[in-house]
Amino acid sequence: LNAMRNRSRLLLLGLFVAVLGLLAWASLSRYEPEPSYRGRALSAWVRDLGSSSVEPGGFAWDDWPLAKVRQNANAAEAVRRIGSAGFPYLLNALTNRDSAWKTKMAEVLPRPLLNRIRLRTAAGPRGRAVLAFDALGAQAESVTPELTRALYDYPSCKAAAIALSAVGPRGWTVLTRAINSTNEWAAISAVWALAHRRATVAGTLEELKSATTNRSGTVSGMASWALGKIGQDKEHVIPFLMTALSSTNGQVRFGAIYALGLFGTNAIGAVPSLLQALRDSDTTMRDAASTALNQIDPEAAARASVK
Repeated sequence: LNAMRNRSRLLLLGLFVAVLGLLAWASLSRYEPEPSYRGRALSAWVRDLGSSSVEPGGFAWDDWPLAKVRQNANAAEAVRRIGSAGFPYLLNALTNRDSAWKTKMAEVLPRPLLNRIRLRTAAGPRGRAVLAFDALGAQAESVTPELTRALYDYPSCKAAAIALSAVGPRGWTVLTRAINSTNEWAAISAVWALAHRRATVAGTLEELKSATTNRSGTVSGMASWALGKIGQDKEHVIPFLMTALSSTNGQVRFGAIYALGLFGTNAIGAVPSLLQALRDSDTTMRDAASTALNQIDPEAAARASVK
């Protein structure tokens, strides 16, 4: 019985590998040959850039994947030298999604078998494409329309937001317009990317304030946090965040506390409200207030017995 099971698994593995090979061949045949630089294909240079996790499905506010990757200067220069000739390849990698059969195989095959066959998903190429667009920067401005469409598509929204934030003001304008979009994932990704680039164009701060006041859920909290992360226009933003501390939306209050801490001593006027937040029934809120107090006024934090 065990022998029959093993034979069945081997047959399934063989079938899977054959299908994978055919699909890979068909995929490659649809595209023009990759551009190259110094005798190496773009995909090889892109692999040398490293890998970055940019899959949607959850957002740690301070989890900026570009900070975790040490850029390979030679590979980044090669990507820039290839330039616009590489856009079709990079856009395909960024927007590609796993086929239904591959998703199903990942669900039904035993984990040891998946590890043996090394099932490759769209996540790897997408993460590498993000690093390539980051290296290209403003050089990729001409594909802003394609990146904009990707921003509003769930699998690629996070990657597209990072790429748009690297483009410069034209990309920042797209992200600013997405802050109050009805597409939740596009809005979240846009706020997150603008915050980490500390990037603004005319209207960005106003859109973030509007999202803080009028949105609910993750977008509202991230918008208040982003105001502190960006750190601009403190004369108007700090009073706004202090008002947000009285919001009935817990995520907004948490984001505002976090943001005020990022302004450091400039937010000294928020100390009384933060001391009050130390008595909040929510442990997460109390911890955030403790951190913010230490950033703004360590002496006040010490007097309040904040560690």
